[in-house]
Order: sequence, then C-alpha cells, then structure tokens
Amino acid sequence: MKRKSVIQFLIVSLLLHSGCSLLSEKNIYASKIAKYETNFNTNYKTLHGFSENLIPIEDKNGIGFINTKGNIIASPSWESVMPFKNERAIVSKNRKYGLINTEGKIIVSPQYTFMEDCENGLFVVAKDKEFGLIDTDGKMVLNLNYQWISTFNDDMAMVKKTGKYGFIDKTGKLTIPIEWDCLGVFENGLAPAVNINKNICGFIDKNGIVVTKVEDYYFDDQAKKNKITYSQLFMPSEGVAIYKTVEGDNGYVGIDGKIISPPQKKTLSSFKNGIGVIQKSNGTSTMINKRGKVIANIDGYILNSFSCNMGFAEKNKKYVAVNTEGKLVTGYVFTDFKDCTENLAAVKTEKGKWGFINSEGKLVIADKWDYVTQFNNGTAIAESSTAGITKYAIIDKDGKLVGNKTWDFVGKYEYGENANKFILVSENKKFGLLDHAGNILIPPQWDGISGGYDYGKFLLQEKDTYYAISIAN
Repeated sequence: MKRKSVIQFLIVSLLLHSGCSLLSEKNIYASKIAKYETNFNTNYKTLHGFSENLIPIEDKNGIGFINTKGNIIASPSWESVMPFKNERAIVSKNRKYGLINTEGKIIVSPQYTFMEDCENGLFVVAKDKEFGLIDTDGKMVLNLNYQWISTFNDDMAMVKKTGKYGFIDKTGKLTIPIEWDCLGVFENGLAPAVNINKNICGFIDKNGIVVTKVEDYYFDDQAKKNKITYSQLFMPSEGVAIYKTVEGDNGYVGIDGKIISPPQKKTLSSFKNGIGVIQKSNGTSTMINKRGKVIANIDGYILNSFSCNMGFAEKNKKYVAVNTEGKLVTGYVFTDFKDCTENLAAVKTEKGKWGFINSEGKLVIADKWDYVTQFNNGTAIAESSTAGITKYAIIDKDGKLVGNKTWDFVGKYEYGENANKFILVSENKKFGLLDHAGNILIPPQWDGISGGYDYGKFLLQEKDTYYAISIAN
C-alpha cells in the first residue's frame, strides 16, 4: 500500500558560532540560517542516500528520483540506482546498466552488463565480458575489445587482453604496450611490472621504460648464486615490495631492485612502520627490517600490520600484543582484537568484555563493554547489555562517556562525503545527530534521519513529513 508523504524542504546551516533558533514546531539548532523552501505531497516511499539534491523514491514499479521541491525527476521504473555524481547516475533495468542525468533524461539506455564510474568523466562498461570506455554522453571512447579495464589512477587505467596487461590514458590511447604478465598501479610515477618470457621484473615509468630492474638472482646460506624467475611483483609499501616466483615462492625486494629476502615457501605481509612479517608453517612468525635483518621470532602468527607501532600475534586462539621491537607487551590473554587506531587498540579479554590497550600493553580503558568500535576522530562507540536491554555510548580516549549519557542506538555514517563525520543517535525511538565531540547538531526528536552522499546533506522525518537539511562544513 502506498504511503502518502509530505516533504518540506529547509536548509539549516550550522556554523561555528554559538546560539540556536527555534524552527516551526521543531527545535532545530542553527546559528544563522533556517529557511523553508517549499512543501508538497507525494505517494512515494523515500529511500536512503540522496545526492545532488535528488532523493531516491520507490513504489511497486521500481526506483526513481524526486528533487527537494517534490517534483518527479525520474519516474520509478529502475531496478537499481546509484548516487548522482557530476550530474550522472548509473541505473539498471533487466540487469542491464545505463545512465541518466539530473533531469531524469536517459543518456545511455540500459545495455551494458557492467558499468563503473571512473570519476573523471569516463565509465568502464562491458558487454559479454568485453570491456570498453564511454564518456558522460555515452560516446564510445574505447571499443569493447578488452578482457578487463581498471578504474583510472593518476590519469592511467590498466587494461587486459589475451592474458597480458598494459596501460591506457584518458583518451583511450595505449600508452604502455599489452605485453606484461603482471602490472601494478602507478605510485610516485612508478608501477611494478613482470614479463616472464623476457625475465623482466622491475618498476616502469609512464612511458613503459624499466627504470629499476629487480635482481634476478640471490645468494643462499652457502654463498651460492641462484637464479630467480619472477611471476608477480606487488605494490611496494614503504619502499619494499613482495615478489613471487614461478615456483610459487615469496620474498621481499626494495624499489632499488635489491633482494631483501630470498624466495621461500612462506607467507609474507607488506611492510608497515618499518616491519615486514614472514609467517612460517610451524605457527611462528619472523619480524624483519628493510635490510632483511631479523628483529625477532614470535611464537605465533602475526595477523595484522603494525599500526600505532603495535601488532597482534595468535597462538591457540589467544592473542598477544607485540611492539615494533619484537617484544611481547602483553601475555596471550585476549580472545579477540581490532587493529590499533589513534594509539589505542580494542581488545576482548578472557572475561568476554572489550576494552582498550595502549602501545605499552596497558589496559587504559576498562574491559566492561560487550562490543566497541575502533577510535575515529577521538571517539569510539561502546555497547553494553543488561537484562536484555542494550545501551550505546560514545566514549573518549579516557573511557569517559561523551555527553555523560547513554543512548538507545549510536552509529557513525560510513557513506560518501559524510563518512565518519557525523554520529547518529537514538533515544526513546527518536533520532538525532551529533558531531564527534558529542555536540548536538540535530536534537533526538525525529522519527528517522538518513544521510546523503554529499557533505552535510540529511533527510529528517517526522511521521510522513520530511525535511531536507544541509549542515555547513
């Protein structure tokens, strides 16, 4: 059954000034501007994720768009829609993809089995597993004759044909020949590349010239020189890349082409904070530096990167914290963990509760929570249940409750330009919006709040009335 709604448009500009104003029956905190634009009726259900001031709507016929004045821009007829970017949105019908503009006009009829926005005025498209490029008007920039095309990075995209790889520019011109068995994306003007037939492994520039060739040999423990035939060279991290040989062995090499560790049948992780990790089949790990020198051997598998100069190792389903010097800063006392962020790592102790430790292994936020998130912008979300009732809190790095209160629900926005910038809260089945310092931007008095993909864009709902708002940066 269709739901009759009234959508009223207002713009709320929340600036860095003090004070608030009262709007209509609703108390929306604002410092300067609070303006009603219009109101109207609609029979459509509104969906989350509006963009460029266009709101997705849905009925039994499909999905479409209305603008913030309530005018129908695209009648509900699509199976799926993506957010608008640069006045274009990807839409689908019968599992085929096309493009519409912000006026609802079909720019590209649904004809492609795959479509991806490159965010540079180009779209990767495919038919029958053959890939090409079109522009925002649907004009073919690169014909459908490739096995795969990546999105653009540094104005270049990787292409695959007959099992080999090369690069094209934004005009579709082939800038690096399709002759490589393995290629990586460009970073600082260089990309890892491997040609097995020519036994070339190294880093190429944007002209396809091998700037640095990786050594094709290494010396074993008996000082015997051994030849290496490469199959893959992965993206470097902190100036060190992982390579793979045709035999399936792995090793480390510097971007100067010098072998750091010989090929071996072990699992390697990318360098982080100057540390590389070699996992051995006997359940132990070896930490090495960029010269290949062993820092420490750890009794357990090191499972994550050394963010905040701290990693975790696992043994018999228990976890221990390890610093970059290879010292165990805790015992094997944790049953779960989350990667360290903002110098704090979430850990679950043997009593089944979550807390936080610092890089010294000290429990600085007590293990009293049923669940926590990682810290972001100085706060984390913590969850606790008592007698079947779950409450949420926003905590700071001292473990104190931000705003000195708990909520029925707390969640951080994770989409578009609003990602990790705002916190959604609920109290007595009403929703509000906070910043990361816990300041109330929108009081918890709304039946629903949904975030848009553009910064500061939100829809506030009161029964069948909707308000589109904009929060200033």
